[in-house]
Amino acid sequence: GIDMIISTDLDTLAASLIVKSIYKIPVLYDAHEYYPDSDVLRLSYERQFFANLEKNLVPYTDVRQTVSPGLAKIMKEDYNTRFSFVPNCEPLRKLKIFKKTLEKDNCDFLYQGNFAPGRGVDLLIDAWAKTNSKAILFLRGPDNAEKSKMIELAKKTGLLNKRIYFSESVKEEDL
Repeated sequence: GIDMIISTDLDTLAASLIVKSIYKIPVLYDAHEYYPDSDVLRLSYERQFFANLEKNLVPYTDVRQTVSPGLAKIMKEDYNTRFSFVPNCEPLRKLKIFKKTLEKDNCDFLYQGNFAPGRGVDLLIDAWAKTNSKAILFLRGPDNAEKSKMIELAKKTGLLNKRIYFSESVKEEDL
């Protein structure tokens, strides 16, 4: 009764391919990021390990997609196989909607994900004071040391609980 396995990012790919080999079910590889570079604290040999692992596993998938045309091009070149893309954000052509919204009401922006070094959340918080005063930033993710650092950084901007909010984390099935 299963038509396809969706493997989300490299950490699920090997298991998906094992299930594929047993039950002859096709695998869709949904790469949300370039895994070898997904942790900026990763050492060079670790990055190379994950790049080689992904390069060796990807050809056994049946369909591959990622989040942008640029990333699809990089992955096609690095892994010598076609990647399509499904954007994970609003197209730029819809930016007019935000401008119209900001003329009337607040416009809410949501970051939803893990708090980890190199994700740019600190840059976003630092820059938020330069945005339109009706732009409201909600940051949602699991509690960890990095999230605590981001809360302290938001306090220093003077925008915590005014224009920068840390929403409670939710279970993955409730996203």
